[in-house]
Amino acid sequence: MSDKYILYVEDNPSDVALVERIFKNELKDYQLKHFGTGELLLEWFASMELTYNLPRLILLDNKLTGMSGLEVLKDIRRNARIKNIPTVIISSSVEDKDIQKAYQNGANSYLEKPKNYLSLKNTMQTIVNYWLQFNKTYHDRE
Repeated sequence: MSDKYILYVEDNPSDVALVERIFKNELKDYQLKHFGTGELLLEWFASMELTYNLPRLILLDNKLTGMSGLEVLKDIRRNARIKNIPTVIISSSVEDKDIQKAYQNGANSYLEKPKNYLSLKNTMQTIVNYWLQFNKTYHDRE
């Protein structure tokens, strides 16, 4: 797998199709790996070799089937091997309590899920540019 890969946790098939299309057409330098549930993401991390190339970013829906995005985020932050991976919550909820809980549990950013393709495309391009091109993370120093 390329060292420029991003994990995307989303259970809505329409959202998944749109984001995959954006990466295929607009963000070709980055590989997107999708998980339909938080449990699948955590199982994947548990099965990884210790030397495996870690993802550069996690895009995480808050309202998932099964474990919520916040529960997944808590597990990520408790795992010493993956806790420093930047994690962006993308949610349709803009309620203060949801935003506050996300940051309290270690989210690096919280974004409202865009409502149309153009806004989603612009948001995805901005997220990727910021986190993978401009921002310096702990991961960059390892």
